[in-house]
Amino acid sequence: MAMSEKSSRTVFKALFFALKMRCPRCGRGHTLQSWSTPYEHCFDCGLRYVPDPVDLGMFMYVSTAAITGIFLLAYFLIGFPESGWARIVIGAAGLAFILLTAPLRRSLGIGFNYATDILFAPEPPA
Repeated sequence: MAMSEKSSRTVFKALFFALKMRCPRCGRGHTLQSWSTPYEHCFDCGLRYVPDPVDLGMFMYVSTAAITGIFLLAYFLIGFPESGWARIVIGAAGLAFILLTAPLRRSLGIGFNYATDILFAPEPPA
């Protein structure tokens, strides 16, 4: 099934709005009410952000695992530092990166959820 030009533009626009922590449909409403709590819906267009909380939780889990994997890969490619302090700094930097990107990743999860709804919506009957 080929993705139409209109739906591909809509998906990219939704992900762009999610990066700005805005509603993926209209781009006006905020996605998060606090550091880690998403709104239930957009106050401008009414889009329900998290119809299934498992989807957002899984996205957060997978993205955290990916960040951890990137830090471990860099750790192995650069080499093991001799100093214990260097290891602590690398570990602290990885943990800080995971924590500081959590709101953005949560908003992106909402955007990806909306984008998959666009891409995999059933075709209307002819």
